Amino acid sequence: GFFSRAMWVNMSIMTFLFLFTGLASNSNAVFHYRMRAEKCLLDKNYKGALTVGMESLETDNNLTMIRVYALAREGMLGEKLFTYPIAGSSDDMLPYSGDAHCMMYPNDSIYRYIGAKPAGHFKAISYMKALIKLDLASTAVKDYILCGYLIDRDLDSFAQMLPDFYKIDDKLPKHYKESLTLYNHLRSKPYIIYHNTVMDTDFSDLQMLEKKYKTQAARSVAVNEMYSGTYWWYYMYAGK
Repeated sequence: GFFSRAMWVNMSIMTFLFLFTGLASNSNAVFHYRMRAEKCLLDKNYKGALTVGMESLETDNNLTMIRVYALAREGMLGEKLFTYPIAGSSDDMLPYSGDAHCMMYPNDSIYRYIGAKPAGHFKAISYMKALIKLDLASTAVKDYILCGYLIDRDLDSFAQMLPDFYKIDDKLPKHYKESLTLYNHLRSKPYIIYHNTVMDTDFSDLQMLEKKYKTQAARSVAVNEMYSGTYWWYYMYAGK
């Protein structure tokens, strides 16, 4: 019957299981993006990994690391990295150099892709430079290093290292052209003198847009609407 002891024991067990499932499940959107992206990596579906959560502004250092890796696999790191929200520093581009790591996808697979696994704790950019000196680095390392400097907003180191990897011309990846344009506007004596008519015009338009607004908050909203996805937005406004 409905009021029998067996019925209430069963109902209690079911209630406990419902509560446990609700409490144990993770409702964090970024965590779910991360798991779906890692599943794509396991399937070697790098494009799929890059579509996960791409409309969301939420991220963390783990998801950023996964996107860096997937973009590198697609040869698009210098073209599209800053179209995604960025969390962490250059050290979070590789597992365990900062706090970032994969849960399902083997971390060693990322190290094999860039060249070799380190023996202990390290700074990501320093480690990748060491791989180059030891002739162990893969071709992806150059973009890891350059984008690492850009994530850290270290334009001077980026400008000094760029000629080692790329010819300075208009065939550079999009974010590198944006970075050089910004660098030349910020430095009175730049290490690299670079001018691109389209980039210079776009950056001048950005500066004119900024002058229309008196407050930082209003400028941030206006610039985000027009220049979200550029390195300029990341360098000057993201996280500030």
